[in-house]
Amino acid sequence: MLGQHGKVILNSIRARQPDLANQWAVAVSGEILTEEGRRLAKYLQPDENQTMSELLVQFSLEWIMSEADRIPPTLCQLLCGIATKPQPEVKEKV
Repeated sequence: MLGQHGKVILNSIRARQPDLANQWAVAVSGEILTEEGRRLAKYLQPDENQTMSELLVQFSLEWIMSEADRIPPTLCQLLCGIATKPQPEVKEKV
């Protein structure tokens, strides 16, 4: 049932209890992003015995980006949503 109607149910809860739903969403999002942040930091941390020159030789932004949507998927969705959201036009003051 939740798989088919989950979004409708959550939107219904939010319509009836917006403060409660928002508090819950913020708390859950925080937990998810904290865990994903820990995993991403661990992934990006070089080996203890690795020298700076070894790190620079092995560094590949392409490789990091290929793993980015797998390690912190929620964070990537959030950032992509923000980055691709159309920005409102700023009116210049005359």
